Amino acid sequence: MKENDLTYELICAAVDGEKTALEEILRFYDDYINALATVKGEDAQGKTYRYIDEDLKSRIQLKLIKAIPKWRGTEK
Repeated sequence: MKENDLTYELICAAVDGEKTALEEILRFYDDYINALATVKGEDAQGKTYRYIDEDLKSRIQLKLIKAIPKWRGTEK
């Protein structure tokens, strides 16, 4: 098992409220959340650029955090 694997045991630990498990899940999904929270901006010269909207990223992470306790595995 690699360090960044998303395992059944890790999810169960997060469901049970283990803070480190929740942090690992957030780390696992960090690149994906960053992609979802990337938006386009425009500078004063009219050039477009992309950046991570930190408020949007926080809202996505909060949705994930709220969804984890509702997860039900096939075994328990």
